[in-house]
Amino acid sequence: MRLAPSAMAFALIVGLMGMVSQAEAGCERYPRVEEEFAEADFVLIGLVTSARMDWSTAEPREFNGVEYTVRPLKVFKGEPPAEVLLYSENSSGRFPMMVTGWYVLFIGAPYEVGFGDETRRERAVSNCGHSFALRTVPMALESSPTELTFEQAMALAPAQE
Repeated sequence: MRLAPSAMAFALIVGLMGMVSQAEAGCERYPRVEEEFAEADFVLIGLVTSARMDWSTAEPREFNGVEYTVRPLKVFKGEPPAEVLLYSENSSGRFPMMVTGWYVLFIGAPYEVGFGDETRRERAVSNCGHSFALRTVPMALESSPTELTFEQAMALAPAQE
């Protein structure tokens, strides 16, 4: 299957975004799990069902971020909608995700994104927190990740530096 140039660019950009580590995020602080859980609107295991590039209107070929659609599969806190939109800005604070990926997500309150007349409110995941991709752990699980308790899911989290 041959991808259109825009699809290839999207795949390349998302792949490169995935190479940024938490250590490069310039985090002022890393909250404890209990703090992030208390501050989050939603904590869940979710499946990323789509991603849409937020292309810059000011700079051709540059993008402001990626908007992801996530379907909650197991909820640990809150009552999220059937589809949660998450925004990952194109900065050192990005939290890149892959479509069809499973993630443990701590989702905060909506915040202001954009500049001037193009501002809007979006939800996000902090890369300075405890959200992580379940694809980063050995998938030698005896059961589906949706059967995990919160404690079992967090025990699978990669160690933070």
